[in-house]
This record gives sequence, C-alpha cells and structure tokens, in this order.
Amino acid sequence: YHEALQRVHRELEKMQSIFSSLLSISRAESGGMPVKRAVVDFSELLSEMLELYEPSDEEHGLVLQGEVAEGLQVYGNRQLLAQIISNLLDNALKYVPSGGEVRLLAHREDNRIKVVVEDGGPGIPPEMRDKVFERFARLDPSRTMAGSGLGLSLAKAFVELHHGSISIAKSSLGGSAFLLDLPAA
Repeated sequence: YHEALQRVHRELEKMQSIFSSLLSISRAESGGMPVKRAVVDFSELLSEMLELYEPSDEEHGLVLQGEVAEGLQVYGNRQLLAQIISNLLDNALKYVPSGGEVRLLAHREDNRIKVVVEDGGPGIPPEMRDKVFERFARLDPSRTMAGSGLGLSLAKAFVELHHGSISIAKSSLGGSAFLLDLPAA
C-alpha cells in the first residue's frame, strides 16, 4: 500500500505541475498575469544559468559552452526570464546524446537582445518547428522522455509577455537552435 500511495502522490504532483503550467500559460497569453518588472542584468542571469546547468550537463556527458556579452539588460521579470532559459536548457539535456554539445550565446544588436540556445541533438524537422510551441506538443508521441509537452509553450508565452519572440532554426552544431529576441532595457 505504501508503494501504491507513493506512486499516486508522484502522479498528483505531476498533475499539479501540469495544471500550474497551463494556468501560467493562459494568464501570460491573456495578459492577466501580474508581472513585477524591473531592469534585469540579463548578462548576470545568463551566466548564473550556465553555472547552474554546468554540473548537470557534465553528469549527462555533455559540453556546455557560453558566450554572453557584458552589460545586457532587459526590462522584465527575472524569475520568468530564468524560466525561459531553464526550459530551453532542460530540453537540450533531454535530447542531446552523451558526448554532445550545448551552446548559449547572447549579444546586443541595436535595441534588441539576441540569445541563441543551440545543441547537437537530433534537431526538429522544419515542418514541426511551429508545432513544438503548442500545448502538449510532442514530436513523436511514442517518445519515452519525461515531460508534459508544456515547456516550450510556457517559454513562448513568457517571451511574448516580455514583448519578444522565439523561433527555431537548424543549429550549427547539427541539432536545434532556439532564437530569442528581446527588447533591451
């Protein structure tokens, strides 16, 4: 009974996480999400994210590289911006095979902050690139990877909440490149 209760508890936690993500997406898309904004040192935030993910990447046999320009600032919510980057790095951890590479690049171009999170994974076919931002999207329904299919939908909603955009291209590493474009503060 104890083992069955533990399984039920884990499933309830997953359901709660899915519900919370759906609620956040809906609020962000409808403009009903109250967001405290301030000038965020985005260079510092990205450097912290790289530092946070480095041990995890090493554990998965991946090489994580980062090139973050100094002085990048975004007017927004630090927690939501961190969630965007976290979702993209989490995906790379899931889909890039051991020995692969993940790269995070960020620079300023005119009044925009350009961020690229790219990997050497299997990539996303061009015809599926828009679909991965839909709720519960899974490239291959038979995939056994954990996840609800909400991470990229949540990332897109949070990027748009910051008046930015997110898209996907083929990575120079062979996999996918997620391209963020955010207004500079």
